[in-house]
Amino acid sequence: MKRILFSLHTISIVFVILMLGTVAIVNAATITVGNSSDADYITIQDAVNASSSGDTIIVHPGTYYENVDVDKQLTIVSTEGAAFTNVTAAVEADHVFNVTADHVTISGFNVNGARGFDAACIYLSSSSNSTLSYNTFSGNTWPRCNIKLSSSNNNHLTGNDVSECNFGIGLYSFSNNNEISNNKALNNYCGIFLAASGNNKINNNALSNSSYGIHLTSSSINMLSNNTASNSDIGIYLRSSCNNKISNNTVSRSEDQGISLYNSSNNNTINNNTASGNNYGIYLFHSSSNNAIRNNTASNNNYGIYLWSSSNINTVADNMVSNNKEEGIYLWDSNNSTVAGNMVSDNECHGISILSSNHTAVNDNILSNNNYAGINLHSSNYNTVDGNMASKNNSEGISLFSSNYNTVTGNVILNNKYDGTSLSSSNYNTVTGNVISNNKYCGIWMYSSDYNLIYNNLFNNTNNTEIRTSIFAGNIDNRWNITQQAGVNINGGSSMGGNLWLTPNGKGFSESSNTDANMDGICDKTYKIALDNRDYLPLAIYDGGFGSDSVDNGEAIGKTPGFTLFEAIAMIGLFCARQTKK
Repeated sequence: MKRILFSLHTISIVFVILMLGTVAIVNAATITVGNSSDADYITIQDAVNASSSGDTIIVHPGTYYENVDVDKQLTIVSTEGAAFTNVTAAVEADHVFNVTADHVTISGFNVNGARGFDAACIYLSSSSNSTLSYNTFSGNTWPRCNIKLSSSNNNHLTGNDVSECNFGIGLYSFSNNNEISNNKALNNYCGIFLAASGNNKINNNALSNSSYGIHLTSSSINMLSNNTASNSDIGIYLRSSCNNKISNNTVSRSEDQGISLYNSSNNNTINNNTASGNNYGIYLFHSSSNNAIRNNTASNNNYGIYLWSSSNINTVADNMVSNNKEEGIYLWDSNNSTVAGNMVSDNECHGISILSSNHTAVNDNILSNNNYAGINLHSSNYNTVDGNMASKNNSEGISLFSSNYNTVTGNVILNNKYDGTSLSSSNYNTVTGNVISNNKYCGIWMYSSDYNLIYNNLFNNTNNTEIRTSIFAGNIDNRWNITQQAGVNINGGSSMGGNLWLTPNGKGFSESSNTDANMDGICDKTYKIALDNRDYLPLAIYDGGFGSDSVDNGEAIGKTPGFTLFEAIAMIGLFCARQTKK
């Protein structure tokens, strides 16, 4: 063997290879390939055939027309990198590099010309602990892979440019425990594709202008982190894939979905991602259940976070959802989920919309400046809306339409531009323990809604109620109080019964008719709200309560519109209680 003077580039590549874990073999030889008389061989395949396991093959600049079969442990690297070293398939129907051994390294080549139905530029078949790094690919047309792994485990794919191909990187047939990092995939059908492969790490890759940035099908327990996917149809897509972790990715400007879970993709964790400029920021559909969507930012999409079609028992928590063109968070035909602790603001439709979805808990969210209602329930039953703050929304704070048997409790609903709470064609709901204050049109609006129980709320609006009836709409048998019983009411009094009726001018029923001869916390008079709607046990003002002389009676402190001392106390108390309960 001739003595080789390594270029700086070659030394750096070998150093990287060693750092990635290439096994050192004692007495390994170095073989050179090139067109000069100093080279040992003129083809890579001849060098492979002449080598022993553990040898290093150094390839000098040039274009090599061949299909290389690698069946032993080798390190194959170029001296000057992919820009100057091309390997083009001599037989287009075959793989350019076909690797069937373990501990193989291929680094620093431009590999192209594989156009066969099942051909790949670099193919690892039952290969483990191999490294593919700093390779580029060109001229590879539909429908093949630039890099394809089949039944190959514990490999490292890093620093490759796998652009302009059907599949940039494809893992098939139980290719597990591989690491795919710092690769670039542009203008592919799919940048990175996994089929029936698990425990892989996919991180720090840049993917754009593809139908799919990253696509997993029937693949579980993978980690997708710190990837950037942009300008694709779908940024990150899971189909029938479970127990994966999707974290700290940035997904933007997708034609359809930013992050999408489809067809029974269950028990996945989606956290700390940023989804912006997509049609759907984060999208779960077709029976994708038991997923956790936490601490993500979904903004400037059409829809922020969208759960649809029997995607049940999911958790949507602690996300920042803002400035989306439709709903911020939308559940449609998805049941038994939890929507909690989200900050939802400045969306063009509802902040949180629950449509045809039952047994969902909407808790401890902050909703503001949404163009429609802060929280909207439509044709949804047996849900709990608890401990939310809905303020300064352009329609209602909390709205129920054709929704029954729901519980709305412990919410702070104030300064909304229409109603605090509205019930339309909604029956058998319970509204209790809420602070409903300074809403522009009225505190609670009802139409064609029967058999609801509304008690122990604090109303402080210029118009506290609007009960609309017609020959077709009754608003019958609504109850505005429970049977009087001992207990601390929302005013701090000692009896539970009806509601506390205040107005910003201090002339609400509980203020102007607040005689309470027996000091039981209940006004001596009943309060007629509308035809067939009466609070028989309206709460009275007591010393130290919200409407007493010792506490602000509802007028704004310091003339700050819509913010009062009792509201501040109520908000702090309610939300502290919610956090303690957690």
